[in-house]
Amino acid sequence: MKKSKVLAIILSILFITTAFMAIPVSAASEGFDDIAGAAGGKNALMSLEFIDGGAGFNEKEGSASIVEYDNKADFPKYCTDQLPYWAEWKYDQAYVVNRIILQTGNDSKQSPRRMGDGWTLSGSNDGSSWTVVYTGKETDVENEDDMFYFVDVNGNKEAYQYYKLYSEAAGSAEGQDRNLIQYGMIVLCGDVPAADDEASGSGDGGSSANTSSNNDDGGSNMILLIVIGAIVVVVIVIVIVLVTRKKKE
Repeated sequence: MKKSKVLAIILSILFITTAFMAIPVSAASEGFDDIAGAAGGKNALMSLEFIDGGAGFNEKEGSASIVEYDNKADFPKYCTDQLPYWAEWKYDQAYVVNRIILQTGNDSKQSPRRMGDGWTLSGSNDGSSWTVVYTGKETDVENEDDMFYFVDVNGNKEAYQYYKLYSEAAGSAEGQDRNLIQYGMIVLCGDVPAADDEASGSGDGGSSANTSSNNDDGGSNMILLIVIGAIVVVVIVIVIVLVTRKKKE
């Protein structure tokens, strides 16, 4: 009887451990001091045309600052409490984005969570019909000052010339007096689509989001946690019943 009970406990522990190891965990990448480090050999798209975006607290803190890569001497950034916050820009041609590089602001450690989550990066080929490429999460970056983090979007196969950062909600930490947002930079990495991909047509659906291999959002993880938790409870109950029945015998 004792051996059966010990075996049941061991099996339960193994099952729970395996179940939780299967849960996809979204976490920030390693922090880097510059764009080249965060790009990791991928093609960083540094040449672009800023089109429009939200207003900041001053000229240095407007939305254009997050794509002005050669003007960082005085720590310009996009910082505002005006919602929605957004920025739109275009490249010389369409690119398939495979990595997003995000730079935190110069006081992100003191005032965490200002980059927020739930923001979207969308692509377009006409500047009016948009398709979501990636949806941001709280865990995309750490609360560090002026650090570069990256998010890979390996599931994206579509090439777009126009890109837009957009959110109707800020993500300031609890206790902050205002819902501020703050970005140092956003840099996209990508490549020109292969000829056979262009022949098949990338299209511009404008509504359906592309799937990212590491874009497991919090909602999906929570549902998975609930399902696994329920299974674990059922298994534990079954084990207890079997052990109790064995004891009676």
